[in-house]
Amino acid sequence: MKFIVTEATALRALAQLGLLSGLLTGCDALIGIQDLSKPTNTGGSGGQGPQCTVPADCPDTGDPCIVRACANNQCELREVPDGPVASDPVGDCKQQVCAAGLLVETPDATDLLVDGNPCTLDACSADGPVPATNTAKGEPCEGTAGVCDGDGACVECLPLGNQCTGLTVCIMNECVSASCDNNTKDPMETDVDCGGSCPACADGKDCEVANDCESLVCESAGGGAMTCQKPTCDDSKKNGLETAKDCGGPCPACDDGKGCLEDSDCLSLQCKDCSDNGCVCSVPSCTDGVENGQEIDVDCGPGQDCIGTCETGNACDQPEWCFSFNCVDNVCLAPSCDDNILNGNEVETDCGGDCDACG
Repeated sequence: MKFIVTEATALRALAQLGLLSGLLTGCDALIGIQDLSKPTNTGGSGGQGPQCTVPADCPDTGDPCIVRACANNQCELREVPDGPVASDPVGDCKQQVCAAGLLVETPDATDLLVDGNPCTLDACSADGPVPATNTAKGEPCEGTAGVCDGDGACVECLPLGNQCTGLTVCIMNECVSASCDNNTKDPMETDVDCGGSCPACADGKDCEVANDCESLVCESAGGGAMTCQKPTCDDSKKNGLETAKDCGGPCPACDDGKGCLEDSDCLSLQCKDCSDNGCVCSVPSCTDGVENGQEIDVDCGPGQDCIGTCETGNACDQPEWCFSFNCVDNVCLAPSCDDNILNGNEVETDCGGDCDACG
């Protein structure tokens, strides 16, 4: 506790000791109380003070705990009732009170010097006001809407906060309408500008369901977050450069009827059946000019339609595959007049046509 004794208070104390008249002579313009009586709360006159009609006629005491009074046309000093001083400065972290006519000053942590910033903390020390500190990032602004940014500013939102609602997102500390091209992860996205209601995400981006990904594969790799996986030829999805599910492009060739872009996408090596919806792999035939299906050579070999269609020199496993019905050492031989087979233009086995006449 600190006691403040003003010059007026000191003079009053001297007057009480009977010394004031010996110390002061003439008119003291600063204090103006040398002719006043000692302080009294009874209205009685302890001396001959200046003449007055109202208290304002009397010299100011300069002491908030001693006031001038006018009693019986004589100026007097009177103690202010105990309690807070009306003229106590605001924001000096101290409280001034009058106690038995003395001015007493004590620290007061509630007597803050308010700077008016909703995102700073005003404080006191034992010696008086201290510089304001910034409110912690994310704390509500005091007395107004918004949130503190940690640097002493009140803003509408923080980028990683939850202040924005609906289809809005925090950009530059303001809630703005979400979009798929604002370089920000909006509420309806699984990653920045992709997933959810935005275009599918590239490999490695965060996802929640398969449709969030270009690869249509959303999995947790190693127990971590769900991310979009790279396409593979066995992921049961049509993705990457595939022309159909797990086939075509860089994957194995597709079965008949599967989507294709070129012949090499198909097991039949024929991407010919096309419509407005694209092309599909054609079913092998014995007239498509390509070795496919069960054929052992181009348009010849096993299969109902290819029996007997292999030309001379084509590969064979069975005689009936060959036009000559003559398969020797897995090669179709040309018809001859001594092969014991009715073939070529023979009328009967090994006779007629290009062979000798039949007997």
